[in-house]
Amino acid sequence: MPPEFRSRSLSPGAPPATLMAYPGQEDGRGTWTTAIEAGDWDVVVTAACDDRAESARFDVDNPQLAPGPSWAHIGAWRPQLDGTTVIGTDCPSGTTVTVEFSVGGRAVRTEIIDIDSYGDWEVPIPGVEGRPALEVTASCGDLVYEPITVASMEPEVTPTVPGPTGPDLPVTPQAPPTNPPAPPAQPVIARPGYTG
Repeated sequence: MPPEFRSRSLSPGAPPATLMAYPGQEDGRGTWTTAIEAGDWDVVVTAACDDRAESARFDVDNPQLAPGPSWAHIGAWRPQLDGTTVIGTDCPSGTTVTVEFSVGGRAVRTEIIDIDSYGDWEVPIPGVEGRPALEVTASCGDLVYEPITVASMEPEVTPTVPGPTGPDLPVTPQAPPTNPPAPPAQPVIARPGYTG
C-alpha cells in the first residue's frame, strides 16, 4: 500500500487542520517520494503508511513579518488569538530581533528577542484597550522587514440594561387616595303587586 503524503502550511492564516494530500511515487522497493510546490511559508510534510507516520518541516527561506499567531508555535487553531502577536520568519542564524511598536512615528514599545532554530520568532502585541493602530518595524542582523500595521483595539462596549425611569430618589410608599365612604344600604319595603 502506498503512503499518504499530507502537508500543512505554517502560515498565520490557515489552521493546522488545513491539509493538502499528495500522491506518492515509488522510487524503489519501499522508497516513495512526492513533489510539493513551495509557498511563502514553511510547510510540515507528513508521510503516513498504515499505522506509522513521520513528519518533517520544509523550511522556506522567505522572510515574512505578519500578525500572528503562528500555528508552529501554538500547535492548535485558536481563532480567539488571531491578531494578538506579530511573527517574523527566516532571520539569519545567530542573530537577535529588534521589534518596535510605534504610533504616529513615536515608539511606544521595543522588544529584543531570540530566534528559534528556523530563524523564526514571535512577540505579543501590546494589548491596551482603546489603543490606536500600531506600526511594527523589525530587523535582525542585516535583514530589515517591510513594516506592517496592526489593527487598533476598540474598547469593549458593554450593553446597558434600561433601569427604572424617574428621579433617583427613594420612593416613600403613599396611602391610596381616599374617597368618602358609600352610605350604608337602606332597606326597601317591597309590596308585591296584585295580579288577580
